[in-house]
Amino acid sequence: MIERISPARGALAALAVAAALPAIAMAQRTVQPPRIMVTAFHAAQGEKTLGCQAATAVREKLADDNPQRILFVIPREDLKNALEQSGYQECDPLASNDAKALANFARADEYVEGTVTKTAAGFKLDSRLFLARDNTYSQPMPSVDGARLNDIAGKFSRALDDVRRQIEDEKECYLNTRQDKAREGMQKARDAIKRYNRAVLARVCLLQAMDKAKMPKDSLLAVAQEILAIDSSSRPALQITSSWYREKGDTTRWVDALVKLVAADPTNVRLVNDVINQLGQLKRFPVAIPIIKHALSEQQGDAQLLALAFKVYYGAESWKDFISVGDEIARIDTAMMDSSYFYRMAQAFTADSQPAKTGEMFAKASQKFPTSTTWLLLLAQTQRQAGQNQQAMETYKKALAVDPKTKGIYLQLARSYAELNQPDSSMAMIRAGAGVRDTVTNLAVFALGQGNNWYKKGQASKSRDDYLMAIRWTALSDTLVADARASMLIAASATNIAVSALQEAGPAKSCDLAKMSSDYFTMVSLIVPKAFQVNKEQAGQLMGYATQYGPSAEKLKTQLCK
Repeated sequence: MIERISPARGALAALAVAAALPAIAMAQRTVQPPRIMVTAFHAAQGEKTLGCQAATAVREKLADDNPQRILFVIPREDLKNALEQSGYQECDPLASNDAKALANFARADEYVEGTVTKTAAGFKLDSRLFLARDNTYSQPMPSVDGARLNDIAGKFSRALDDVRRQIEDEKECYLNTRQDKAREGMQKARDAIKRYNRAVLARVCLLQAMDKAKMPKDSLLAVAQEILAIDSSSRPALQITSSWYREKGDTTRWVDALVKLVAADPTNVRLVNDVINQLGQLKRFPVAIPIIKHALSEQQGDAQLLALAFKVYYGAESWKDFISVGDEIARIDTAMMDSSYFYRMAQAFTADSQPAKTGEMFAKASQKFPTSTTWLLLLAQTQRQAGQNQQAMETYKKALAVDPKTKGIYLQLARSYAELNQPDSSMAMIRAGAGVRDTVTNLAVFALGQGNNWYKKGQASKSRDDYLMAIRWTALSDTLVADARASMLIAASATNIAVSALQEAGPAKSCDLAKMSSDYFTMVSLIVPKAFQVNKEQAGQLMGYATQYGPSAEKLKTQLCK
């Protein structure tokens, strides 16, 4: 089966062996000559026919120049039938992995891929010879040009004769190395290089044999560099050099080798994944971004690549690209939308100044994870930041219904009620939170802060009601966590209440005011000693007021309350 690598990625119809390649099926079981396959070449957009015509010219010229007993060129009709039964047209240029699949099916030993272009003088062909057993083994062919397609076909055929001088010895190198005869394999590879001095295939096999023989790594590096001087995109050589530079700590050259490695095979998802992960460890996200963008353009909708891009764009803080990939993930595979997905998407929307979308992410997460209060708390926080206090309060209530013991939720509800000027409800939340052992210290600090706020209001308004509210809040804080600052604040508030009530009680001849004054001076006398550790001078002043005016308040109470 050939699998088309395209935006509409999916398995194609299986090839029927007998119907598709009758010539292959009828082959005699004797020693066969090497088999070579040539499919449609790549060409500029809109010139698909040119690639097909060039491949036909090359295929026919190779068949004319090589007797079948020497080199068997897989016939055009056999390839055409196989391709059409798999949903391809004869003139469709194949992706690398598709070409390999077809070559393996056709029992080709070698196959050719190339790109034909028009020039001012005619045509130019850039091509590679691949070994069907492993398409990481390839040999760049000399670039050929000519006024006619037949001209470049002839030049290609002659160039192929030279390139293939290495093939027999390379094959022997490969077999010997597989049979643990690394030394014999190395010798065969060197024989092949003597036959064709620009041999990449033989040098790659030499690398494999040397590695199996556990030769020094600097020796392998020397061979890899010879290969790269001929073919700068050789994957085996780039893998050796990248490994070498990594071990030596040469980060710059290591990164350069990684980039070249993935450029040599950009549709290989596993390779792209490995390279991107290594670049990520180095925090080289700007280098990784072009690689992942190209991979996504080649294989749109690939879930593995999208997951990788999600990490790369996040690390690079490329928020618009990150959001775009996140949206695509949501469209094609909701299983990838775990808790980290929602949190990172919300973070991206916040960074991209889209607070409404941030809240939307938290709302969706709370729906997907209904037993977790985390998302509801984050949603409520976002709503508060947007000034939507009433909506935030309702969200907090939902979280409370999910888990009444969620840390921090009572404090948030208390704060929301306080902002809506509902102090009784706010205090109720503080008490409820303390009852379930929510973070009591935080509750106490909030209550003390509210007491201080109301005290300041009282100073501005001179209203006893504001001072009374300050005492209520501060006393609540003190019941949760004893604090000398609370004693000071209560004493100060009580002093202001007592003094103002005393000033009004006489003229109004009010028993209630006289009694209030007396009671609050008594409160000051009882509580102010605890405040001395906060501020001796201020505590002394408050004690002085109670000592000086307390008896007067008591005397007035006796007079008016008969």
